[in-house]
Order: sequence, then structure tokens, then C-alpha cells
Amino acid sequence: MKKNDETTIYAQMGMAALLPGMKYMLERMQTVVEEMQNLLAHMQDGGETVAERKLARRHVVAGRNGWAGMTAEERKVEMRRRFKVREEKKAAKAAETVKSPASKAHPDHEEWRKKLVKAKKRAWKKKSPEEREKWLSAMRAGRSKAERQRKKAERAAVNSPALLMEKSA
Repeated sequence: MKKNDETTIYAQMGMAALLPGMKYMLERMQTVVEEMQNLLAHMQDGGETVAERKLARRHVVAGRNGWAGMTAEERKVEMRRRFKVREEKKAAKAAETVKSPASKAHPDHEEWRKKLVKAKKRAWKKKSPEEREKWLSAMRAGRSKAERQRKKAERAAVNSPALLMEKSA
């Protein structure tokens, strides 16, 4: 082989390009050698290999995985169980959130309603015929037209752009 500057430069470039790949392959081969040594040691101990354990676990999981592994009767029983759990959770949540006996979901609602009716009847009996008539006419009439217009004007004044600008300033 000729030894001139041109060939030595090409040789250096080639070696520089090959070295990282060769180092990588040495590392990969070393990990494979270590895995083989571990596998051999495990096999000599008489136990299952790692691959055999993974394969066995995969077959068991695939054979009995959720709905796919259940019979129709087992699925029916499971659905009933889930429905029962869901209903219990709903009832518990409803019992937690209802605090007022005025709510129909409250456990003491019926007793509260009966007491309220009795109290209203007593209050009605105590009223004079004039008070009863006044109350009934007010109920029939509802709000008068003038009162509705007054409230509408109040709402408009409160929400007017000029007033809002003054509040923000």
C-alpha cells in the first residue's frame, strides 16, 4: 500500500467514521452476551426462563380478560352488581347534598310538609273574613300594572350604561 498524504487522510476519515458504529455494536453485543449468561444461569437452576414466564402470564390474561372471559351468566351477575353499586353511590350522594326538609329528596320531607300544612291552616283560621278576602284578591290580581312598570324602570336604571360607567370609574 502506498503511503502518501492522500491515502492517510482517507484512511483517517474512514476509521473516524467507523469507530462510533463499532463502539455501539460492541455495547449491543455485550448486553446480548450478559442476557445469555443470565438465561443460562437461570436454566441451570431448573427454573423457568423469563420469556416462558412472560408467555405464561400473557396466556392467562388473554384467556380471562374482563368481559371476553366471562360467560353470559357471569356478565349478568356482574351487571347487577355494578348497578347496585351505582344506585348506592347515588343514594349516598343525594343524602349528603340534601339539607333542607323542603326538598323532596330529604328523608323528613313528608313530616315537614304535614307540619307546614297544619301551620298554614291555623294561620288561615286566625284571619278575619276581611283579611282572607284581601289576601285572596291580591293572589288573584298578582302584581298590578303600575308595580310591574315601576320595577322594570328600576332594573333599567340599575343596568344603564351611564350608571355602569360611573361605578367602574
